[in-house]
Amino acid sequence: MISVIVPVFKTEKYLVQCIESVLSQTYRDLELILVDDGSPDRCGEICDRYAAQDDRVKVVHQANGGYSAARNAGLDLASGEYLTFVDSDDYLHEEALDVLYRSLVENNADFSMCCYEMVSETGEALSPPPSYDFRSGVFQGREVLRKWKYFPVIYIVPWNKLFKRELFSDIRFPLNKCHEDNFVLYKIFYKSSIIVGVPRGLYYYRQNTKGFMALGVTLEKSLCYLEALIERMYFYENHGLSETSEGLAIHLMDTYFELQSRFSLVDPVDVERARAIKKKTRFFIYKYKKYFTLKELLRFETPRLFEVLSSVKNGR
Repeated sequence: MISVIVPVFKTEKYLVQCIESVLSQTYRDLELILVDDGSPDRCGEICDRYAAQDDRVKVVHQANGGYSAARNAGLDLASGEYLTFVDSDDYLHEEALDVLYRSLVENNADFSMCCYEMVSETGEALSPPPSYDFRSGVFQGREVLRKWKYFPVIYIVPWNKLFKRELFSDIRFPLNKCHEDNFVLYKIFYKSSIIVGVPRGLYYYRQNTKGFMALGVTLEKSLCYLEALIERMYFYENHGLSETSEGLAIHLMDTYFELQSRFSLVDPVDVERARAIKKKTRFFIYKYKKYFTLKELLRFETPRLFEVLSSVKNGR
């Protein structure tokens, strides 16, 4: 059986299509776990209505805790041998679970993954998603970790994949964090000996500014992304992937500089948190300092002095 976990929050406009796309799958042996994460609209009512109509539907009502809390609640309730995630404003191709399941079983894989199609709020097809290096066929999870210092969206999200449930036996999504997928999926890839990529667009991703997600970069999102990168580097160091950490250190420095120019990381609202992030970043920067110039190290350590010296050099 496949457990389909759907976090639900402020997606009343799209929820019925999402639920119907799961219940109408050609693969029938499934349970649909709808986690109403304190949605203030009629989402909870819609979930309960479907639970009363179809015994494959389970509903959890909980106080709002965000994507991670909702997904974790679904993981705790899941009873299927396999599981997948669907966002409540998205929907599936009718053969999605059947194709992903057959690909997984036939290749004795730990998880299977497919391409996705982007649609508008009204469900109209949009331009193809940004170019990504989707790998079809059979491959190993650690190959992906060694290749990518920056994960393309198609790899880092959980919603286009069918997993063996055992992969999440000791893994949960972090609470109160943005970029929660970046804290989790690399661990799943590390645990996966066999992965199979299906080059079909079986998941429909809706471009939508409501619900759980909102567009725009904030200081909180940026700090969370840095924290996720740092955690990933510690993980690589402790699991025999230190050679991969070299490229990741460069990405870490680039990301830190980008955020430094976008926000005031010198005097942020959460000073202690920013200091802790900089301290951990410094550890990796100096461990791999042969990849950085003296100018980059100066910019990292004393950004204000760096700005002054740059202004003098440019005659400002």
